[in-house]
Amino acid sequence: MSLFIHVGLHKTGTTFLQNDVFPYLTDVDYIHLDNRFLKESQKKWSCQNQLTSSEALSGYPWKNNRKYRNRYENFENVAGKWLGSFENSMCNLSQLFPDSKIIIVFRDHNVWIKSLYKQYLHEGGSKKFDDFFSFEDKKTVLAPIDFSFESRINILLKYFERENVFIGNYIEFRSDKENFLKKLNHFVGAVYKDADVRIVRKHNNLGVKRTQAGLLRQFNRLDNLLSKSRFLPTMYNRLFHKLGISPRIICQNKLSFIDSRDIEMSALVRTEIDEFYSSDWQFVIDNCN
Repeated sequence: MSLFIHVGLHKTGTTFLQNDVFPYLTDVDYIHLDNRFLKESQKKWSCQNQLTSSEALSGYPWKNNRKYRNRYENFENVAGKWLGSFENSMCNLSQLFPDSKIIIVFRDHNVWIKSLYKQYLHEGGSKKFDDFFSFEDKKTVLAPIDFSFESRINILLKYFERENVFIGNYIEFRSDKENFLKKLNHFVGAVYKDADVRIVRKHNNLGVKRTQAGLLRQFNRLDNLLSKSRFLPTMYNRLFHKLGISPRIICQNKLSFIDSRDIEMSALVRTEIDEFYSSDWQFVIDNCN
């Protein structure tokens, strides 16, 4: 029996893989690692190989107690801790499942950092991009070391044999899904069913656009203030979510028509990111399956 574990990362096609790829692989039981795992564990698994997936296994880029009034406590300044939580997770997995096989996908830094910033806004963040990520010596939500792919790959190879690690390239995943899936199929020893139909599905979990992102930041800032009151309702309460009027739902979905432009990053920032991580991205390319 072989156990395959997909460990995220966030914003690297994880939702698509979980919903549209992993459940349709032959000769492998896919068990999504969340609350549904308890139900899945009660079924009779039919295959010798199992595959499970969770972004949480790659660690959390920031802390967010989203179900509680103090959801913003310790939410903002956690720079540098994400990589450490990733290593803790891989160490624990290697001890629990020493012969398991790991699947991870990496995304080019410029797009990935911007995509993570959108997710940060989705989850209640209110800082501007320069205070979310920066090369300057100041408090930010994420630090340059958090985006080191070489560090993550070396951590994986520290705890798992190279032949037991699948390293995927998100650019190939987006531009040539069929070839990407062939490599994944070979690693898992499975066949992707109905590929011609399923690989053309629309993207999942699209991020907010430029104007909507600005509105969402202001909503989140107000919600942060409301969360400090014992009596006033927060804007992310269960009723608002059920009615579809929470800030994220409004800005991401209901107001999606007002602006189709993406969040703007200055040319200087994009150049800085490309130059700083050029060797890091080349390391990914050199080590991809």
